[in-house]
Amino acid sequence: MRTAVIVSTLVITVALAAASPVYSQEESQYKKFKMDNETTNVAIMYKVGADVMDVAVSAVTTGKGAEFRKWEVTDIRLRIAGEAIRPDSYGRFYVTKESIFRYPAAVLFGVIGAFSTYGQSGLNAGVTAAGMAIGLGLLASQAKGEITGQNATFKLSSELAGKITDGDAIEITTEDTNFHWKDVIRTGLTAPSAVAQTPLSDYSGMTKDEINAKINSMKSEIEGLETRQSSYKYGEDPEYDDIQKKIESLETERGLAYRMWYNKGDNS
Repeated sequence: MRTAVIVSTLVITVALAAASPVYSQEESQYKKFKMDNETTNVAIMYKVGADVMDVAVSAVTTGKGAEFRKWEVTDIRLRIAGEAIRPDSYGRFYVTKESIFRYPAAVLFGVIGAFSTYGQSGLNAGVTAAGMAIGLGLLASQAKGEITGQNATFKLSSELAGKITDGDAIEITTEDTNFHWKDVIRTGLTAPSAVAQTPLSDYSGMTKDEINAKINSMKSEIEGLETRQSSYKYGEDPEYDDIQKKIESLETERGLAYRMWYNKGDNS
């Protein structure tokens, strides 16, 4: 059995799209991990309340070549003060092959949005987010022929969240059952005091055509960055990580723009 442990230092802070600028203690992160035999896209969302912190994690992994659909996420947990914390809820979703390459951030934020929509119950928020993502062609409504992702939510008491330090992490296990390969991806867990209180992105003053133009502009910029990045090696060149941070930030914002574009419905 092969186990790899990766610690991510790429943290992208963004905010959810809203109808008007609002301030909230909430933070979203989009990350991408390239391993020897698989690539994993991850979204993390934090929401801090008076006596609780909610953490939502969503992940999709794909293998290389013939192993493309053989890899899957098999476990998501938190590690706080040496203790493994299991999720309060755990579920599956299905991603089309095209969307995981074309809209990685949009796919993940479409799913994780189920746990963070303002003014809705968890059930209604989940239905809204799933419907949005399926409507955009980002998610599939059934498993056949598609890629399976996993999401998990954690509700931490103020006492437990207060124990989070720099050494604590989110652990995501991915496996290829054909060869019994396993990767354990570890990425830093953010303490409540470090969760950003930032203004939410505002696309309300833009028409659907203007938002679409913005999305296409970001797509072109991402493609240019990916071309530059191909000149460097992952894990060796610092330039690779610098470019990756910019790509992840743009992918996150593109996903949020898609969300607002869809929410506008038929209105221009």
